[in-house]
Amino acid sequence: MKSKIVRFLLSLLIAFGIWLYVVTVVSPESEVVIHNIPVQFDGDIVLAERDLIVVSDKNCTVNLKLFGNRVDLNKLSASNVTVVADLSQITEPGEHHVRFNVTYPAAVQQGNIDVMERDPQYITVTVAERSWKNIPVEIRYTGSVPEGYVVDGQNAKLDQTSITVTGPADVLARIAKACITVDLDGKMSTIVETYRLSLCGVDGNPVTDASKVTTSVNEVRATIKINKIKQVALEVELIDGGGLRASDVTVNQSLQYIMVSGSNSALENLDKIVVARISLAEMIKSDTLTFDIQMPAGISNVTGETKLTVEIILPELETKTFVITKILPVDAPADRNVTVITEKLVVQIRGTAEALDALDESQLVAIVDCKDVSGMMNMNATLNATVVLPEDSSAGVVGNPPQVVVKVTVISSGGGK
Repeated sequence: MKSKIVRFLLSLLIAFGIWLYVVTVVSPESEVVIHNIPVQFDGDIVLAERDLIVVSDKNCTVNLKLFGNRVDLNKLSASNVTVVADLSQITEPGEHHVRFNVTYPAAVQQGNIDVMERDPQYITVTVAERSWKNIPVEIRYTGSVPEGYVVDGQNAKLDQTSITVTGPADVLARIAKACITVDLDGKMSTIVETYRLSLCGVDGNPVTDASKVTTSVNEVRATIKINKIKQVALEVELIDGGGLRASDVTVNQSLQYIMVSGSNSALENLDKIVVARISLAEMIKSDTLTFDIQMPAGISNVTGETKLTVEIILPELETKTFVITKILPVDAPADRNVTVITEKLVVQIRGTAEALDALDESQLVAIVDCKDVSGMMNMNATLNATVVLPEDSSAGVVGNPPQVVVKVTVISSGGGK
C-alpha cells in the first residue's frame, strides 16, 4: 500500500515536470482574451479650453485578445490593463472615432505582449459645444412637522443661494434650478444639515441627462428654523385718570388672540402682547382707535393680522371748567431759583355731578416739577403741571397735562440772585 502511494506521487511529480517543460521550453507563448476593460479618457482639459465637452456615455469598455508569454499573460486582468483614449485631437463638435492605447502593469514589459484583436477597434465619442449658466438653489420639503410646530420657510438660509452649471447647451436649456430635499417628519427644532443637489427643470423634476453637466458645488448647507406655535392674548392697558378707572370703561377689541411662533425659550413666558397703553385722562369721549400689533423680538405673527381695532366706551360723566391760581414749583435744584410766571390755569375736570359739585377751586393745586431745569441758565421755560385734587375726590383732570411758564435764574455761590 505504501509503495503505491509513493509511485502515485512520483508519477504526479513527473507529469508536472513534463507540463512545466512544455509550457516554458516547448511552447512558452499563448493567447488570452480579457473582457470588459474600462476605458479611461485623457484630454478633457484640452477640450474644455476649446469650449467642447463629451456628451456620449464615457463609461465604456473594450475586449482585448493578447498574445505573449504565458507567465506574463497570467499576470494580466481587466483591473490592471489600462486602456486610454486621447481626446486632445478633437477640435470641433460632432461624432468622433478615437483610437486607444493599451498599457500593462509594471511587472509586465510592454514589448512582451502583442494586441491581436480589439473589440471595438476604436472608441466612438460625441462632442458638443460647452456652455454655462447660473441657477438658483431651491428647497423642497417632504413630510410635516408635528402638530404645534411650524416651518419658517421664508427665512431659510443657504450657504449657496445659486450655483454655476457647465455642460452641453441643449442640456442646460432644460435645467432651471438646483434642488435640495428636506424631510420635515418629526422635526421640532432648527435644522442645520448639508444636502446633495439635484438638477431640476421648471416643473421641479430631475433632469434625466444631468450627468453630462458639472456643477460649481455638489451640496449646500441649509439652516431652517422649526418654531413652536402658541396662542397669546392681545391686550390694551388703560391707565386710570381723568375721573375714570379701567373698570369704568367698556373695551371692545377686533381680536382677542393671535397665533404666534418662536423658539421654545422665546414662547415659554409669553402669554399676552400689550398692543397699546391708553391714558384715560387724555380721552375726552368714547372713540374707536386702531393700533399696529408689534411682535416681540424673535416672535413671528402666524395669524397674519397686523392691526388691532379697539372701541373704548366711556361712561356718562360730566365735565366742568375750573380755574387754578395756586401753582407751586417743587424739586428745583439747589443752584436754581424758579419763579412761576403763569398766574392761573384753566382745566377741565370730569366726574359725576356730585363729585364736581363737591370741588372748590380753592382746593385745587397745580404742582410743577422743576428737577429738569438744572441745565437752564437765566431763561424762561415751559413745564408740565400736575393738578392735585382732594384725596377723597373721584373726579379727575382730562386732556393733556396743563403747562405753565416759569423763570429760571442761577443762584450765585455767594447766595445772591
